[in-house]
Amino acid sequence: MTTPTKTFNLEDEAERLEAKANRLADEAADTDPDTAEAERELTETVEEGNNVEQMLVGVRWALSPESHEDRAPYTEVTLSGLTAGEYADVGDYTQGIKELNQSKVSKHMGATQARRNIFAAAGVESAPFLDDGDTELYDRYRVVRTLNPQFVFWIEQQVDDLTTPEVEGNEFAARVAERSTTPPPTEPTPEQS
Repeated sequence: MTTPTKTFNLEDEAERLEAKANRLADEAADTDPDTAEAERELTETVEEGNNVEQMLVGVRWALSPESHEDRAPYTEVTLSGLTAGEYADVGDYTQGIKELNQSKVSKHMGATQARRNIFAAAGVESAPFLDDGDTELYDRYRVVRTLNPQFVFWIEQQVDDLTTPEVEGNEFAARVAERSTTPPPTEPTPEQS
């Protein structure tokens, strides 16, 4: 089974993220947190805005190499969703890094942040920062871990979106709502008598 693959024009992506950040900033500025619900919505909007801003920084970095960087702008990348096998490989590779770190550094050291790099690397099909020989997960991971963290966050989010199947609605939320409704009383209330 194949998973969705998408080629991203990073200039278009920067424009999309800029527009989304502006929209979220407008929403946050217009929200009056006078109720618990409004406060929750504001918190969610600000959190989403911070994530979008982080991804925008990463995409801008890809498009605009600094003077000390020996690279051309990255203007296009092709990413794909992961199959169950690739997803398992990410977990196994992360576990291997965790075990390596524990044997070399500390038994308390984990690999939580390495997982982001591995997941992103697993979803990169083609990109200017990869060589033709970078076909194995290790090869791609070795390169991806040298990229800007915000750009890797953007890659991770796109790969996650491509990995997650399109489904209609939120069935579980509907099930909870169905069970949460209070049935109408069968006997008259004192006010109705």
